[in-house]
Amino acid sequence: MSSETIPSPKSRRWLRVLIAFVVAFDAAAFFQWADGAFQSEFGGHPDEGTHYATAVHVRDAAMHMRDRARSNGAQHPLAALRRTPAFDFVQGGWMLVFGTSRIAALLFMAALAAAVTTLIFCTVRGEFGNWAAVVASLLWLCAPAVRESYETISPELFGAFVLTGAALLWARLLDERRLRRTAASRWISAVATFGFGCVFVAYAFPAPRTPWPGNLGAALSALKECVHAIGFAVAAFALAGMVIRRRSDARTGTVWGVMAVLSIGVLLLRWLVAGLQVRHLIIAMPALAMLAARGAVSLAKTVGSQTAITREFSRRKALWLFLLLLLALTPDLLSPWQKDWQGFGPIARTLMEESRGAARVLVVSDPRGEGMFLSEIAMRDRARQITVECGSETLTDPSGSATHGRPVERFLEDEQLFAHLTSGRIRYIVLDSAVPQDVRAGYHDQIQRVLENNVRSFWPIYDSPIIRDGEPMGHPLRIFRVMQSEGAQLQ
Repeated sequence: MSSETIPSPKSRRWLRVLIAFVVAFDAAAFFQWADGAFQSEFGGHPDEGTHYATAVHVRDAAMHMRDRARSNGAQHPLAALRRTPAFDFVQGGWMLVFGTSRIAALLFMAALAAAVTTLIFCTVRGEFGNWAAVVASLLWLCAPAVRESYETISPELFGAFVLTGAALLWARLLDERRLRRTAASRWISAVATFGFGCVFVAYAFPAPRTPWPGNLGAALSALKECVHAIGFAVAAFALAGMVIRRRSDARTGTVWGVMAVLSIGVLLLRWLVAGLQVRHLIIAMPALAMLAARGAVSLAKTVGSQTAITREFSRRKALWLFLLLLLALTPDLLSPWQKDWQGFGPIARTLMEESRGAARVLVVSDPRGEGMFLSEIAMRDRARQITVECGSETLTDPSGSATHGRPVERFLEDEQLFAHLTSGRIRYIVLDSAVPQDVRAGYHDQIQRVLENNVRSFWPIYDSPIIRDGEPMGHPLRIFRVMQSEGAQLQ
């Protein structure tokens, strides 16, 4: 065999990276299918449907720029994308290649999960070998919070990939610069990593303005919530990976120091910035998974290391890694998360068959339901002839001050709301009567009352049963056609 046919170490390394990505992608896609994500509508999070619809608009804007001849009288799509998050831009680019179907959008999340898994695998394998890399990858990919994230259109995975990749590049840059291993250089590295992580998390996931919970009780409560979301076993082994020092730290200690600062920074920001949700901790979970594998291997070498030989250490390392995997994954795999949100798809199909052209639709629901309807319309209306108005925007007064977290209604009297609905601007109304009472806005009951008392002006077209998080709701989802636009009188 000639030397040209023998793969070089560099080519074998890239082959391993490719294999790790493909295996992780297939595993994530399998979990999506098994947990019902391919069959569910985009209601896993209040912002899921909105992220999907925004990515579709990004795709349309890119196609508009590519084909200037396209003109259907709609507003230039770039005008609505000035404040679009980077995640939606990247997802829009994915849709430009693979389409806007539900499966294509979810496979983008599977690709992000696989990309993060590949970073974890390559980093851990470089120091601890294949088994430790596999364990760390499984800790990340199979965690319930992570599975819920890549089965939902949400930006946390994108943040985890960007921040983890940037931290690893920063650590590699420090090693390549061969900085002196002094206390000053370590502090500079730690402060730079912590600052970058805090700025990224605060910018990408802004929290509402609430007072700082600067007391011990709030700190302990936040820490307990974080440990519960991460998993006690992963948290314990990750803590061991932070505090236990090894002989090889002089060679690879920069990476683990950066990972420790990254995870602590995100957790600290979780406490300092009130209102930051637990799902945002996914940004820190790749670092915690790598630190947990390092902690397991370090404990294996620490316990009885004076009398251990190489074979005994390998067995002990395998036992510790197996214990970590067993403690962390067994409860998670026995109680998988199921995604089941239904109801707005049939309404969207009925609307497309009924309108057969340009139409304006008012949807009245909570933010989750509004996003579900927006995504279902964006998925089906390829000509972009349907204009959707959300009740949370058009039926509220933006200049008024919210009371008890609820917005102020724009129309204080039923006559005013009736005149707005029958002015000829709105052609269809979608009413979600299954919105929970604790998140139901004041205009919701008002518009329901106006529709029920004026049946001649609002004709019901179709009812659809609605399922929220796997639970069938008692009230259906309805779509009404506005029958009377001029000279209508409130009954």
